[in-house]
Amino acid sequence: MAYAFALWVLYLSFRRSSKSKTSCPFPPGPPGKLLVGNLGQVSAERPEIDYMRWGEEYGSDVIHTEVLGQHIICLNSAQAATDLLDRRGFIYCDRPRFRLFEVMGWGLTLTFLRWDSRCKLHRRLFHQTFSSSNIKVFRPAQLFEARKAVRSLLSNPADWKDITLLMSTSIIFRIAFGQEIQYKNSPYCDLSRAANDATTGGGTPGSALVDLFPLARYLPDCINISPSLRHARRSRPVIQAVHDYPWNANLKDIEAGTAAPSFMKTHIERLVKDQSAGIAQELTLADIKGATGAIFIAGGNTTWSAVQSCILFLTKYPDTQRRIQQELDLVVGRGRLPGFDDRPHLPYLERFINEVMRCLPLNPLIIPHKSLRDDVYRGMFIPKGSIVFANATAILTDPAVYQDPHVFDPDRYLRGEPYPPANFGFGRRKCPGNFLALASVYIFTATLMAAFNIKKAIGVDGKPLEPKVAVSVGLGGHPQPFDCVLRPRSDTNASQLLSQY
Repeated sequence: MAYAFALWVLYLSFRRSSKSKTSCPFPPGPPGKLLVGNLGQVSAERPEIDYMRWGEEYGSDVIHTEVLGQHIICLNSAQAATDLLDRRGFIYCDRPRFRLFEVMGWGLTLTFLRWDSRCKLHRRLFHQTFSSSNIKVFRPAQLFEARKAVRSLLSNPADWKDITLLMSTSIIFRIAFGQEIQYKNSPYCDLSRAANDATTGGGTPGSALVDLFPLARYLPDCINISPSLRHARRSRPVIQAVHDYPWNANLKDIEAGTAAPSFMKTHIERLVKDQSAGIAQELTLADIKGATGAIFIAGGNTTWSAVQSCILFLTKYPDTQRRIQQELDLVVGRGRLPGFDDRPHLPYLERFINEVMRCLPLNPLIIPHKSLRDDVYRGMFIPKGSIVFANATAILTDPAVYQDPHVFDPDRYLRGEPYPPANFGFGRRKCPGNFLALASVYIFTATLMAAFNIKKAIGVDGKPLEPKVAVSVGLGGHPQPFDCVLRPRSDTNASQLLSQY
């Protein structure tokens, strides 16, 4: 280990001496220490706050740090993120190597793939399936699952967390594997919950010790000082099961000819057909397995987190809740349940969902990009190989863009303030499932508000418990735990309509 460390010191010295010949300085940032740079200066829990503080201190929306020879750039404004990650996406379309998630056992997953032919293949695959127009084919499943969930809440309103997990898991499972999950005690719900815990417990993607100092992955547990690496090793069986268990079960049905239509079935049958015809295929079975697993893990996690966030803000702001219900009663009426055709006519509900996404970004630092070559931006030098974060928290609370940014106000968009741009990423690495996730969030929230009022829970001291607006740290975070009370509305017959559904 001492020999490896000596080699690493030599490597850092070489990195520092091989800076591109440019007169442009790095973006501003805190001074570092010899060899380790800014190691230990960035919080593991809330790194976005550190970058915001440095942005104010140095008067810049682009901040530079360096950890163990790795250059890190943080973009604190929508302008900087758009300029670099969107408009110069051909430079910033790569990903760093996520060694922590390799330790966890993730397969060929678009989120983590480097920018190469395989990444482009997966990207094309997802965009063909989840474009804003193509996701309409999933509406019947989303509608069914949303109504099934709200109907279940009529009997078990206190069980809303497990019921919404069942809904989000079943929607994604139908799409990925063609099967409905009927019960909240299904092993697939257990897998989904375990996968959520695994992915959200590893800290900010790209910033773990093993990501910045690769040799750390070989440390034995007895001297491993990295909590994230210990977590990744514990999580490996879960991630492996998520990839293998539903895949193997559905593969048997596909081979027997009894499988329902699904993403997995479509692409396996296409692969087999092309192989039989002697047609060369870019896509392999491993690609299909990795992509299907990513739909299950990432899709369900994103939807469940966003649904919980909406319930949190509905609990916290009863006046907002009443306005959504008034709009629903006016547009939908009380003789039927809301559907997707109502969405364009429910602008306040749409503004509410966007304001939730602005006030509680589930990835405070967007999953990082990596620069493919040296670049100069506004006279600042960004070296090839830099890890580049967009700071969603800074972007979505920028006082130059949002008036009173820390105030929850769905009507701010009527004043021309932009809808939140950062939640699903930027450029060529933007999450392709954003349209699907928001559609599921819309139909569930609309159905929930047609049938329920949500109240704050009462604490042991007899006072209402105020939900805390905070998110867990990790890949696709979740709102911090909170309590609420769901009560069926007495001024509508939505409960009766749901019981007949």
